[in-house]
Amino acid sequence: MKPFDIELAKAGYPVCTRDGRPVRILCFDRKSVDGYSILALVDEGNREIFIAYTSRGKFSNHEKDDDPYDLFVASVKKEGWINIYENGSTSKAIYPCKEDALDCHDPVGYITTIKIEWEE
Repeated sequence: MKPFDIELAKAGYPVCTRDGRPVRILCFDRKSVDGYSILALVDEGNREIFIAYTSRGKFSNHEKDDDPYDLFVASVKKEGWINIYENGSTSKAIYPCKEDALDCHDPVGYITTIKIEWEE
């Protein structure tokens, strides 16, 4: 998880609570006198609860550092394919599918093509 960034959230990046629950943001511009401009639904398993947040993604205006309902930008799992060679090197690119990696492999010293996964 990354600290909450309202611009990333507006751009469509997934958002979650500090303890990993998925969040659906309904709006970022609620007219409010108390500073709670973000309205969101937090997934509680069999239901969603409605919560208002500050523009910094805080559940409480008291800015408590570790509230489990605070917002974060969720990690996005990515995957791709690379080619492995005898000298320990790999392909320069990460390919979106195995077929693309195989189409681009150098036959000299080629060992195999593997799937890799990472989080951003």
